[in-house]
Amino acid sequence: MGFFPGWDSVESTATIAHGLHVTAVIVLGSLFIAEGMALIYDSRNHRLVGIAESTRADKQKTKDDEYAAEVARLSTQLEQTAKQVADDRSLKNRIRRVFAAIDPQILREIDAGRTKLDIRMQPSDVTILQNLIGEPSGEKLLRIQATGRTYRSSVIMNGTLGPKDAVPLQIEVTAEISPEMVIK
Repeated sequence: MGFFPGWDSVESTATIAHGLHVTAVIVLGSLFIAEGMALIYDSRNHRLVGIAESTRADKQKTKDDEYAAEVARLSTQLEQTAKQVADDRSLKNRIRRVFAAIDPQILREIDAGRTKLDIRMQPSDVTILQNLIGEPSGEKLLRIQATGRTYRSSVIMNGTLGPKDAVPLQIEVTAEISPEMVIK
C-alpha cells in the first residue's frame, strides 16, 4: 500500500487519518441532516398531496351539488311543463279555447259566474262543442240546451255573444255552463 501518499510518514499518516476521520464525520453529519431534510420534505409532500386531493374532492362535490341542483330544477320544470301540457289537453281547457276563438267575452262572462249564455257561433263550432260534450265528463262541464235562430252573412250586434265579424252562417245557441268551467 505504498502507493498512498504519506504512507511511510508518521506525521502524514496521522494528519491524513485525522482528515479522513473529520471528513467521515462531516459526511456522516451531512447524511443525517440530508436524511432529516428528506423526511421533512416527504412529510410536507404528503400534506400537500392531501390538501390537493381534498381541494379536488371539494370542487367535485361542489360541481356534483350544482349538477344535482340543476337536475332538480329541470325536473321541477319538467313536472310543471307536463302539468301544463295535461291542463292544456284537459277537456275544460279545450272547451275554453273554443269559446275564446268564438268571442273572448264568453270567457269573461263564464269567469264572472254566468251559467247560462246565449251565444252565436258557426256550425263548425257547434259541432266541435258537441264532440267535446260527448267525451267522458263533457256533459258535466257544458250542455247545449237549444239552438235558436240562424243568421246568414251578417254581423249581429244584438247583445248576444259571438263573432264580431261577418261570417257565412251563425247559429244562436243557449249553453248551460258548469261552475267547474270558471278559472279561479
